[in-house]
Amino acid sequence: MLTKKHYLIIKYLSDKDACLTSAEMAQKIGMSTRTVKRYINDINYELKKMGVEIIALKGIGYKLTGTPKVLQGVLKEALRVIDGFEIDDSIEGRVENAINLLINNDTLNADEMAEKLNLSTSSFNKMTSKIKECIKKYNLTIASKPHYGTYIDGEELNIRALILDYCIKADNNNNLKVYLSNVNKEDIETIEKIISIYLKENNIVVADKDFNNLLSRIIVSLSRMRKNKTVENLSLINNYRHHNYSAIHSIMSQVEKALDVAFSETEYYYVSFYSGFMIYNYSMRNLQDTDLLDEEIFSFVKALLEEIKIITGNEFDQDTKLIKAMTIHIKIAINRARAGAQVKNPLLQQIKSNYPVEMNFAMFAAKKIYDYYGIELDEDEVGFIAMHFGAAQERIKTNMTKKICIVCQYGIGTAQLLSEKIKNHIKYVEVIGVYPARYLDVALKQNVDYIVSTVEIEDYKSNIPIISVDNVLSDSSIKKIGDIITLDISKKKLLFEMFNRKAFYRLKASTKEEVINLMGSMMEKEGLIDSNVVKSILERENMSSTDIGNLVAIPHTAINGVHKSVIGVAILDKPILWDVDEVQIIFMICFNLADRKNLHIFKNIYSLIDDIDFIKSMIKSKDFDEFIQLLSEGR
Repeated sequence: MLTKKHYLIIKYLSDKDACLTSAEMAQKIGMSTRTVKRYINDINYELKKMGVEIIALKGIGYKLTGTPKVLQGVLKEALRVIDGFEIDDSIEGRVENAINLLINNDTLNADEMAEKLNLSTSSFNKMTSKIKECIKKYNLTIASKPHYGTYIDGEELNIRALILDYCIKADNNNNLKVYLSNVNKEDIETIEKIISIYLKENNIVVADKDFNNLLSRIIVSLSRMRKNKTVENLSLINNYRHHNYSAIHSIMSQVEKALDVAFSETEYYYVSFYSGFMIYNYSMRNLQDTDLLDEEIFSFVKALLEEIKIITGNEFDQDTKLIKAMTIHIKIAINRARAGAQVKNPLLQQIKSNYPVEMNFAMFAAKKIYDYYGIELDEDEVGFIAMHFGAAQERIKTNMTKKICIVCQYGIGTAQLLSEKIKNHIKYVEVIGVYPARYLDVALKQNVDYIVSTVEIEDYKSNIPIISVDNVLSDSSIKKIGDIITLDISKKKLLFEMFNRKAFYRLKASTKEEVINLMGSMMEKEGLIDSNVVKSILERENMSSTDIGNLVAIPHTAINGVHKSVIGVAILDKPILWDVDEVQIIFMICFNLADRKNLHIFKNIYSLIDDIDFIKSMIKSKDFDEFIQLLSEGR
């Protein structure tokens, strides 16, 4: 039987003319290449009778084949399973189903479990070790009562954490499916309606995931109260927000009346502690009213951003939106951590891949939070903080946008074509308008940063810089405009100067630690880095892995002293599992803080490696010269 991961492979291969290698699919789905190949065999076994097959094209990758009509039906089924809530028939799916049964029944013996799972008793018994392994992660155990059967035993808070992960699911559209036998669809709709009305009446705006988090906690509370299971000895948090408790109390009081259930006082605290902290996070008035900010954390954030400015030169301390948003979020993060409430960040891998510099800022912030408050944030929480830095960087980009007018003697159609080419090939440019040459005076009144002209203008007296181009539609003209506006040439030159032929290696290794130690040792022998650099890189790697997809990892650290900034490059003979992704090319960046004025080039390297085909060509480069040639010509 095909599982969701089988269908994910079908989905990725169903795009027109799509060909993917096992490494590319492994990276997308989050499994090893060996498992991908095994899953492809499963798919071919199940679907070959329908005329659908995944074939291997030597040197290219895997391709899904079949008639268009049949392929369309297979894709439709794949999307139904991927987007749906079905618990599949894999070993993992059976274990999940078994845990659901144990949650929803006070006790069950092996024969009853096997019957409900449509398994033989011996097959179920073989699964018990995996069930125990899963619930052990929640500090829970499988206990038994003579003559009754087995049940899940442990602290009530831990059981609720298990319920949230196994019995309440959300699809891609944030719709909830609840696998709790004592909570029906009408109950859920009633709770959802009460929450929605309360939030709207009180002008509170929350994100969908936060709404679902609150809804899920109340559902769990309702289910457990109906089983006479309540939270005991809940450690109260001294500095929780009282208005959150009041809001939760009001909502749950309405639920009590509507569903004829009596919540204990600890249930109000439970829902408040584990979801209430988020309730005002997206309220715009909180972002506008400084009086609502925690003064201590507000001062901490300002000091943090000033320190980042000293180290990196980034003037985040001037961004009032960032300061307020970080103050609110750090308050939330601290309260969540003290309450032991973990929130999964669904965008974590995307943040790590697309905002690596911001992730570094967030990890620096997390370290400062630990030093000052004694609170250790997990990687998911660090990712949320990185999103705030990402938003700040996007605001900086917006401020960097250059406004231009185009003056052209060839006619409005040619000018429009030039405008589109500029917008497609040059970042941070806004074309304000296109004008015939005789309308230059109108163009100069548009408050622009540059005039781009295809005609020589005599007696030009404006202070607005003018960029003259001859062959208006050639790539060289577009490049000239881009070089003047964005200064890409100087940035690329600075970046390329960080590569060193003495730090270019082809290696054999099996772990990321081995790679980092080998590269560090050789770079130290060449006098490129100090002996403490490897230790620093490994410590950074332990905080958050630096594999970013596309077979690339970028371990890095900041250095002081006499050594120049340098990027070591290692190409492995074959891919290795770094952490989440397979990696074959490693860029080890050692950035001297004395060069902080050039920190922007650190992010430029990520723009060089966002194309898997380009990465594959770099992996094949025979030596340093060919590698640099590829970088300079290919990007």
